[in-house]
Amino acid sequence: MKKSVLLWMVISCIAVTGCERNENSDRQEERNTEKNTAKLRFVTSFGNIQIKNATEPSGEEDFLFFSDDDLLWYNGNTGEMRFKNQLPPIDTAIMKILKFYLGDEYLFSSFITTWVNAGFQSEICNSLIFYYTAPENKYFLQDGYPDAEIIPDKADIQKIRDENMKKIDRQWKQFIEKLKKEGKYKEES
Repeated sequence: MKKSVLLWMVISCIAVTGCERNENSDRQEERNTEKNTAKLRFVTSFGNIQIKNATEPSGEEDFLFFSDDDLLWYNGNTGEMRFKNQLPPIDTAIMKILKFYLGDEYLFSSFITTWVNAGFQSEICNSLIFYYTAPENKYFLQDGYPDAEIIPDKADIQKIRDENMKKIDRQWKQFIEKLKKEGKYKEES
């Protein structure tokens, strides 16, 4: 009698533990599915906004600037982003930052800048930047502006930019992985 009760208790424990594992793995699978189906969203805000921390969104009201449905590809070597259609005009007087989301999860922010004429933008930015060049009609997502190669203290500048990118390393990897899964990531010179 004791052996059958003990056997029944062991079998019951195994069954309960197995069900618990299945529920946990079902929840994990559900979260993974949500991540895989989540859309990339790129939103901007109006006003004089400062990025205090690239890993936290600002509390400003946002509007959708573009989504991954609008994006054809991102080139990991050049930083160029190509879109299906021309994006709305960028007014850097009021559009200061671009926030990157995966579904509802905030990933990181970048500053927005444009190069309209053949002149040189006098500001140096050592944080992630979404950059539009009107003469070439191209968009870029780069670790800073201008290219560190043309700055006299390029080693110091690049060190600062590398440190800033390390702060968003996990989120950047999520962004790149999502682009790869969507077939929107390439590496060409």
